[in-house]
Amino acid sequence: MFCKKCGAEIAGSVKFCPKCGTPVTSQAAPERMAEAPESAAEAPESAAESPEAPARKKKKGWLWILAALVVLAAAAAIFILVSQPKKVNLEEYVKVEFSGYNTVGTASAFLDPDTLLPYVAEILDEDQDDLLEDGDWDYLCEEVELSLDRADGLKNGDTVTVSISYDNEAIEDFKLRFTGETVTATVDGLEDLAEIDPFEELMVTFTGIAPEGQVELAYIGDSRYLDTYSFTCDQWNDLKNGDVILVSVPDYNEEEAMAQGYRLTQTSKEYTVEGLDAYVASYEQLTEDFRTAVRAESEDAIQAYAAQAYNADCAMTGLEYAGYVFLAPKEGGNAREYNELYVIYRGSVSHNANQFPVTWVYYPVRFLNILSAGGALSYEDGPAMAGVSTLPGGYYTNGYSNPLTAYEALVTANADDYTSQAGDGFEAFASYTPIASLADIGEANRQALEARAQDVILAYTASSYSGEAHVSELTLVGEYLLVSKAQGTEDFQNNNHLIVVYSATVSHETNVFEPATVYFPVQFDGLANLPNGEFLYTAESQVLGNSVFPNSIYYTNGYLDGAQMFNDLVTANRTDYTYEVSEGLKAFGE
Repeated sequence: MFCKKCGAEIAGSVKFCPKCGTPVTSQAAPERMAEAPESAAEAPESAAESPEAPARKKKKGWLWILAALVVLAAAAAIFILVSQPKKVNLEEYVKVEFSGYNTVGTASAFLDPDTLLPYVAEILDEDQDDLLEDGDWDYLCEEVELSLDRADGLKNGDTVTVSISYDNEAIEDFKLRFTGETVTATVDGLEDLAEIDPFEELMVTFTGIAPEGQVELAYIGDSRYLDTYSFTCDQWNDLKNGDVILVSVPDYNEEEAMAQGYRLTQTSKEYTVEGLDAYVASYEQLTEDFRTAVRAESEDAIQAYAAQAYNADCAMTGLEYAGYVFLAPKEGGNAREYNELYVIYRGSVSHNANQFPVTWVYYPVRFLNILSAGGALSYEDGPAMAGVSTLPGGYYTNGYSNPLTAYEALVTANADDYTSQAGDGFEAFASYTPIASLADIGEANRQALEARAQDVILAYTASSYSGEAHVSELTLVGEYLLVSKAQGTEDFQNNNHLIVVYSATVSHETNVFEPATVYFPVQFDGLANLPNGEFLYTAESQVLGNSVFPNSIYYTNGYLDGAQMFNDLVTANRTDYTYEVSEGLKAFGE
């Protein structure tokens, strides 16, 4: 027999198809149905004997089988569902935090343990502490990697994106499966940086005396990031008013500072040195009152010196102001003092017996280390007179008998160590033009030299000749001019020599020698013209030469032989000098 539904072969005693479970129907049933009564009312009475009753019992059994299969399928579905990995959307558990300060903030991303740990423990049906102690929590977290598209340099309002990556194969034993890709967060809550000007609360104080002043720094602010030792200076010492120093914060690191919440608005600042008591650096810094005071002191010092040092035969008259020299230390020099002021007067010095000619002497009076303090000027040492000069006849005096010598000693000799200022007339001696020919001497200056030579000769004969010797017919003969072949700027005394020659008849009352013509040469050294039109010479001599009167033991300064005079004074010097002879002396040689 075969199943009428699926066609499978069925054994005779089987009630259900072993393949599809369909109830098996007897083959004789149709015949019995054909013999059944036609009246429907008879059907219930014969129901117990109806051949379909066993078929209904078979169908009820099949339903139980189906129900069992459904239960099994449901159980299998539940088993499969229970055994599937539990999904965890990590986007719900990624936390982003911001730190630092606005514009320089930083971001960090992490799995939030406060929410994710309890959830995982619930899924795994384990205690949270056990997960932590067993290291399972750490293991799960290590299999998740969070990366930020921006982590620093953040400001409020920026957005950052966290990318989430994980390895689900590594956690399959936990029956978990991570999901999620990105999380986006907006930066907020960052505090603004504190802008700090470090020099607002920095006290910069200058102390000491210029040019050796010092600077002191003291920070009086309340910033926890700065103190006095945060600052340094490019020059701490040897300061003078007007110098510019640079104060800076040398160890400032902007990144480190901003990480601590502040930023310096500037890291260096220039300061001009001021307010120091100062040694005066120029003549212009001397007040008019001070200049007047030191001039008065200089006059007193010169008058006192002349009264004490000159004997009764010497006199100094006509004292007058002649100028000043101011010296200030030169950069890189080796100055002895902070400054030097020379107030210069000149006076006419004479001898009542004409032992030396009337001479202008320049008296420089020195004041050292003039200090300006609190608006008042004072000096450390002074007044003191500078210079010493010799005068004819063995006399000497403090000061300088020639202004060129004075200028050389006060200014030129100090040029390596000091800058100098000369004024009020004394600057005229800074330059000069040596006399190179007789024509360079103006007529008035030549006459003055001739008169001076005559005075020297008369002074000599008056002091040296006895009362029985007489000089008569003193007459100007002429001049020799010797010009050095090697002109010098320091030894200007030897740049040239002008020899003025007079002649006179010398006789003796008792005729111990025959009357004779004597030539009296007087030499002037270092003749020069100044830019202001003034003419000067550096030194003068007594009468040159020495001669013995014929047939006697008497002698005199000067020459009895004009040719010998030319030979001694001119020819003997031709190695170093060129010469010029005026008309009156050419008879003795050219």
